[in-house]
Amino acid sequence: MAERLLKVDEAAERTGYKVATVRMKILKREWPYIKLGSSVRLRESFIVKLINDSEVPARVERSA
Repeated sequence: MAERLLKVDEAAERTGYKVATVRMKILKREWPYIKLGSSVRLRESFIVKLINDSEVPARVERSA
């Protein structure tokens, strides 16, 4: 089964970024993308990894 490809607006919705921000990251080649004719798509796995890698763990309190 082929991996799902997201449209720019779908990637923006998933990440919480504005569409313009996603387009800028693509334009600056900060994010990998797939070009199908005149359409630009992002791999769903990249977006999921981006979100997972951005997680900041909770701070664990140390007892004195």
